[in-house]
Amino acid sequence: MLTRAGSDREVLAAARALENLALDDRNKQAIACANGIEPLVAILASGEEQSRIASAKVLTNLALDEVNRTLISAAGAVPLLVELLRDGSDEGQEAAAGAAENLALSQDVCSELALMGAIPPLVAMIEHGSDTGKETAAGAIENMSLRPDLCPHVVEAGAIAPLLRMLMSQSPGVPEAAAGALQNLALGADSRSAITRQGGIAALVRLLEEGSSMAWEAAAGALGNLALDTDSRSLLVREGGVPSLVRLLGGTNPGAKEAAAGAIENICFDDNHCHAVAEAGAVEPLVGMLQDRSDSLKEAAAAALRRLSSKLDEVKMSIAAAGGVTLLVQLLRNGSDSAQEAAAGTLEKLSTGPEQMLAIAQVGGLSALLNLLQKGNPDAIEAAARTIANSAKLQQNSDAIQKMGGIEILVDLLQNGDDAGREGAARALQNMCLSEHNRQMLADLDGVSAIMGLLLTGSESSREAALGTIENLALSDPNRVQLMNQGGLEVLADILKGSGISKGHRLAATRALINCASNDLCKERIVQVGCVRPLVHQLSMPDEALQEAAARALQNLSLWDDNRGIIALEGGIPPLLAFLQKGNLEMKEVAARTLWSLAVLSDNREVIVRAGGVSLLLDLMQSGTDSGREAAAGALQNLAIDEDISMSVERAGGLKLIVDLLSSKEVACRVTAMGALQNLVLNEHNRQSTAAVASIPALVTSISEGLPPEQEAAAGVLRNLAMCDSNCERMARAGGNGAAHPAPAGR
Repeated sequence: MLTRAGSDREVLAAARALENLALDDRNKQAIACANGIEPLVAILASGEEQSRIASAKVLTNLALDEVNRTLISAAGAVPLLVELLRDGSDEGQEAAAGAAENLALSQDVCSELALMGAIPPLVAMIEHGSDTGKETAAGAIENMSLRPDLCPHVVEAGAIAPLLRMLMSQSPGVPEAAAGALQNLALGADSRSAITRQGGIAALVRLLEEGSSMAWEAAAGALGNLALDTDSRSLLVREGGVPSLVRLLGGTNPGAKEAAAGAIENICFDDNHCHAVAEAGAVEPLVGMLQDRSDSLKEAAAAALRRLSSKLDEVKMSIAAAGGVTLLVQLLRNGSDSAQEAAAGTLEKLSTGPEQMLAIAQVGGLSALLNLLQKGNPDAIEAAARTIANSAKLQQNSDAIQKMGGIEILVDLLQNGDDAGREGAARALQNMCLSEHNRQMLADLDGVSAIMGLLLTGSESSREAALGTIENLALSDPNRVQLMNQGGLEVLADILKGSGISKGHRLAATRALINCASNDLCKERIVQVGCVRPLVHQLSMPDEALQEAAARALQNLSLWDDNRGIIALEGGIPPLLAFLQKGNLEMKEVAARTLWSLAVLSDNREVIVRAGGVSLLLDLMQSGTDSGREAAAGALQNLAIDEDISMSVERAGGLKLIVDLLSSKEVACRVTAMGALQNLVLNEHNRQSTAAVASIPALVTSISEGLPPEQEAAAGVLRNLAMCDSNCERMARAGGNGAAHPAPAGR
């Protein structure tokens, strides 16, 4: 009947019959298998108006099937439908728009519709059509806007203004259709800006407040997509959208709840908006959604909580108080892959304080996270590893993770995971390695090789995580040697010598060297692989953290005799003296301790004094902390081995400052002060100075009442003071005895 053999009336009747039959999925396939699509397209091309309309309606129903959409396009229907859409009667345009709406569900057909010029007549129907026409045309635009490349064409055709007017319609279905189209249009960056500029946010917020429940899901979805832009997020908060979205979270419409949670997640990309969301009461309904039967709702809630809890401690506490930790751990065990990932991510944010860390462990979270490391998808594994890393900062949790086999699991992930998973494992092991026992376990499991492999082959961020683990591994002496034997020091040297190295890499590599340089074999090897020059250069970089780390590394290296001259030859002394002049108190102390060691060499003493080091050290003696004053006294102790320097220290008032340090509450300060004093009073003039004489009672008391190190140090000073007869008499009056043989104090 659809062929030319039938009359117009028969063709129309047949088409209308097929329209009803095509509502059934089985009939859709049967019509296509019976080669029914081509005759229908033929009617579109040459049939009378009502037959064309009926044919378009059949094609509308048939196009709900994916295979049929391809067949309809191949039969040449698209340009004919666009023609009907552009030139047909109102009823014909609506029928063509319906077919376009369903055909646009296929991307290829969607492109053809745009190419054939479907967008302008669809926008015209949104502007001028009947309510049914507007709804259908908006549906077609909604589906076409799933293609980001088509969104600019929709905007250019002027769709936004009439869609926004549709939001205010009282006709059922019309606002929902407009909101759906705006939701998809808002997936494009330029489209989002256009919607916001034309007042879309206020209109959508109004729809949430005044519209029917059927429109809430699409409106919340549209606002969620608009909130992908910073300016739109801010405007959404100012327009009062947050309370309306939070109200949806506690409602009964699952789609609206999920869309609202997604919108809140995006709003919270700006930390300053999290306060507004929390104050609107979002935490409790979001936690409640974690108990829903729907995996997608649980996932949306967890993702929103993850973003909301990123910065606010009060939110973290509210989530815990509402029972969120237990529900999130349950989601780790029983949720979908995406829900597990979102739950692990939320727990990562929660696990930044001791109370939350313990709470996660107490409800079985650690075992669930370790299980996820072995069975989850890559994104979930990454989030779980980061949560383990945070939790392991608490020694109690670190011990529990180790007892559950966590180190073995993390090493396996380090060896076999993707880059993100390996990075997460390295960060977890970094914190686990704060324990001596765990460091040894990791080394026994060949973890050093695995970490070195990540350092050599990982991404920039994963290499930084590997460096952090190496830093803590090197807190144990056997690991330092193992790292050296596996080429770790050469890799660290290459990082320091490289150009364009990030601050994070350079800092982590330097900190690893600090710990490695606590081993004498490593000290020698670090110098051999060429680390001194880049470390000295780092002292002059415009970053205090890098400067301090380099100074600490050089401090440890300078404890090896052969390294002291190399550090000086590479120009290490001037920047250290500059720290004494301009650095903060901590930096001044590090510089003084390094100079203390370097001053063992006579050539270095000359450089230090010539550059004004004595006065700078004396300044630290007056203004530093006890620890800083001790370091300055130690440097002066070694400088004072030279008699000329000893006299200059006394002339600058240094002898009195060192004697004053004898009254410190810290044993180390008193002992170091005695060592400096012992060398200073080798000089005859200094022995008879008022300050030296004034130290005798305190030194005698130290011999009788002090700890063994103090007794030994005090005896050394008195031995040198006793080379002056008048001092011997003073010692006798104070209850002490002088020795006849002078001796310098060594470090």
